[in-house]
Amino acid sequence: MGKIEAFQQFEGSADSTVVDGISDLLENKDELMKRIMPRLVNYEWNMEMFKSLPHRQYLDFAITYDIDLGEHASCQVRNEMGLSVPEKDLYEAARKNAKERGYQITWMDEMIQRGLNELPLGIDDEMRIPMMVVTNEEGLYGAYALLDEEVLKEIRERVGEFYVLPSSIHELIIVPVNAPETVTAEHLRELVQAVNRETLPREEWLSDSVYKYDGEVGMA
Repeated sequence: MGKIEAFQQFEGSADSTVVDGISDLLENKDELMKRIMPRLVNYEWNMEMFKSLPHRQYLDFAITYDIDLGEHASCQVRNEMGLSVPEKDLYEAARKNAKERGYQITWMDEMIQRGLNELPLGIDDEMRIPMMVVTNEEGLYGAYALLDEEVLKEIRERVGEFYVLPSSIHELIIVPVNAPETVTAEHLRELVQAVNRETLPREEWLSDSVYKYDGEVGMA
């Protein structure tokens, strides 16, 4: 596959001006590296595609890389592009860029209220649904927040030890360990598996696992 064919693997607009834009980016390494973003996917379920993608494994995930083209379009970094950029440099650039763009950490009940076009009701902590949603500003491929230790520590300061539900490639769900006793790790794992099988498109599945973060040992 030549470079132009590789450029046309991007997700979003297929307009020729976008392809030209990718070509220009590859001629400007500094600008290219500012646009590298991480994408978190399941490792075991996607092993075949890793033959053509720079990546690294983390827990039961793999970190791959996108070139952000703006307007919710992106191009997956592929070996055929011949970027001549070591994977470790892609990783560091992706983490830096993701941090600079920021994250959204929102209580689930607040998201529900927004979806109903209602103003926040100022629900007391005791009345909250004990779940948070973590994603990026666009709500696309935001599960990579799992890679940011500062985000995880911020959440721990707010809720204490917590479980991480990799609910999709776009977001994470946080459940405090001190949630009602009926909320156990096994119950949460069953919930994630059910959502994967019954609700999400296959390509948006991230994991069937549930992780726990305590701030000391880290993710387990």
